[in-house]
Amino acid sequence: MILLDTASWIWYASESAELSPMALAALEADETKLVSAISVWEVGVLVAKQRIRLDRPVETWVEHALRLPGLEPVTVDQTVALLATRLPGLPPPDPADRMILATALVQGCSLLTPDRRMLEYAHVPTIW
Repeated sequence: MILLDTASWIWYASESAELSPMALAALEADETKLVSAISVWEVGVLVAKQRIRLDRPVETWVEHALRLPGLEPVTVDQTVALLATRLPGLPPPDPADRMILATALVQGCSLLTPDRRMLEYAHVPTIW
């Protein structure tokens, strides 16, 4: 089981060449791929700020991207929300990144991410 961060999920859903060979291998090997609800929020923010462009309206894109084979959405519950405020060590300052890291810890899975700050966070196993 792996958790995709927002960038990985966007690239996976878009069949982008941005995914690393290790990321592609992990996606093929793992039957269960998780996406945090915070990533849905991040995609909406990125579209609203015109930082990314999607090939269809954001609602339709999210609906499609959450139906990919093996993909399971994960809610941000009170356990994840509280843990995000109490992550051990030196987590990244970005609140969405902290929610994603907390989700990985609660789910007991590795995080698929190209984000340098999350890759350097020693308390969550990462793949890239």
